[in-house]
Amino acid sequence: MDTQRFVLPMNGENISVVIGDNVTGHINDEVGRYDTLVFMISRRVEELFGPKIPPLEDYGSSTIKITLNDGESLKTLRNYQRIIKVLVEKKVSRNSLLVYVGGGTVGDLAGFVAATYKRGIRMIAVPTTLLAQVDSSIGGKNGIDFSDVKNVIGTFYNPYLIIDDLEFLKSTQEIIREGMGEVIKYSIIAGGDMFKKVSETSLSNFIEHSADIVKMSIKIKADIVNRDYYDRNGIRSVLNLGHTIAHGIEGASKGQISHGRSVATGMMVEAHIGEKYGNTKPDVIEHIMRLADNYGIERVRISDIGVNNIVRYVSNDKKMAEGYINMPVPAEVGNVITMKVTERMISDGLNTFIREHERK
Repeated sequence: MDTQRFVLPMNGENISVVIGDNVTGHINDEVGRYDTLVFMISRRVEELFGPKIPPLEDYGSSTIKITLNDGESLKTLRNYQRIIKVLVEKKVSRNSLLVYVGGGTVGDLAGFVAATYKRGIRMIAVPTTLLAQVDSSIGGKNGIDFSDVKNVIGTFYNPYLIIDDLEFLKSTQEIIREGMGEVIKYSIIAGGDMFKKVSETSLSNFIEHSADIVKMSIKIKADIVNRDYYDRNGIRSVLNLGHTIAHGIEGASKGQISHGRSVATGMMVEAHIGEKYGNTKPDVIEHIMRLADNYGIERVRISDIGVNNIVRYVSNDKKMAEGYINMPVPAEVGNVITMKVTERMISDGLNTFIREHERK
């Protein structure tokens, strides 16, 4: 597979993106210009893909390696302080480079470290999951959790280079399924060539088309982010399609349901809500269900979690105000609108999903 290279404009910066097989070696081309390389890597990624990652001695700079566990529990003030302490003790200068290799939670913490250490050091992102390649590594958001509130401490900070090595996606089909919730979301938002590409591909031949799908996803998200970089004028909220219900599912299941499954099911429920109130065409739900099935994404059984439990978590969402939440819903493929949705409407949508998709 040919390596794809392109420049991604982002909030006045130009981010270089490299997509291809076995492209992590591009790190070597960058490190020689810096005093120190701070190398933050997921422990699981190192165990699975160690031979595919160039040895640290190949990088040609003094190197500090920090190995991290994956998962939301990584993103704490305590872990952040531990890393900053190492950098201070090692006298890491501002002319240093931070490279992270891992999924979304590693990227969140690494981005916050890079953004805040000595008011910012340069960063290279090497996201290792499909979810991180198409979503969390794009858009500048990073942060840590505090007092059980996700990402309440954070910044907007971009890497100057993103290396999307498709070899990481070949380890398990679960990595693909988990990321496809977001990819399907992009296809419903953008329609057109993206919807066609995702519709014509499936789990069985995804790797063959992975470079194009990752590139198209990145460009769709970047286009939306660039019109609302600091998430202040509502444009970026379209990226929350499926996420209002998904966050309720994730919360009510205490994290037992994965993000990809939650987002895919969330889009179906939200499309039911849109259809009931005259805003969504009937075929949209069928499109979402077909795409989810094509990529082996199992629907969440809402009845097992409980409608009231999900509604309770959604009602505590920080976006809920004056009894309603502004929720993006798909009017049709390629057109997402915002609805003011109450708890009753959410409950109706969840019950409709149970009635139509769980009792057949």
